[in-house]
Amino acid sequence: IFYSLKTNQANNTYAQLRSILTNQNYALLTKIDEIMEDDHPYAIKDNSFDWWTGESLAALEAFGVDTLPDLKSYITLQRERISYLAKEFADPIVTILSNVNKDGMPSNLPLINKWNGIIQAIDGYSRKTPNNSLIALEGYIEGTLTSITLASCPQLATNVTPSSYEMDFFTSILQNMQIELANQCHTLASQTSSQSYNQLATFFNSNLAGKFPFVNDPLGVAPDSF
Repeated sequence: IFYSLKTNQANNTYAQLRSILTNQNYALLTKIDEIMEDDHPYAIKDNSFDWWTGESLAALEAFGVDTLPDLKSYITLQRERISYLAKEFADPIVTILSNVNKDGMPSNLPLINKWNGIIQAIDGYSRKTPNNSLIALEGYIEGTLTSITLASCPQLATNVTPSSYEMDFFTSILQNMQIELANQCHTLASQTSSQSYNQLATFFNSNLAGKFPFVNDPLGVAPDSF
């Protein structure tokens, strides 16, 4: 019926029906998105790494788990939850919206692109597609966040997602983690430098200050004047 209206040039009825179908299905997609966002997938503790001091596995505390197997289970649960919402609910709706708006997608429907990206990333994950954003996110959590230390912090924190990765839901989560970790690494580096300076100053004042060659000659002539 929908396409016959267009074929028979019933433009007003066609436009009204397209608008109704679009609004109804987009409302459903919005509800699905709210369900997912309410789960806060891959959310790190306090939405930052300000609590990390370099003395523990960042990934465990970030996601509130005790062991690496627990972390693996957490990651799997996030993926399976999002995959279920995407495949069972979002995918059919996105397909309907795409078909209904073949003549041009309205610009005020950002969730269509968001869920299209999620669906494609999940499909690519199963096929192990190169530069897959979901694979990159899980690899970062199980790799960098479980191995980073105070010593490796400056180096690992600079490893940002390359531009070859498509910007989608999973990439945005990954980049946020990278930014937050880099911020904390810079903070820790500044604190370490300050502590090292204070230790050096304390040692100097306790052991070297006022002693040759860190003092002028009793006659008022500096040692390097000779």
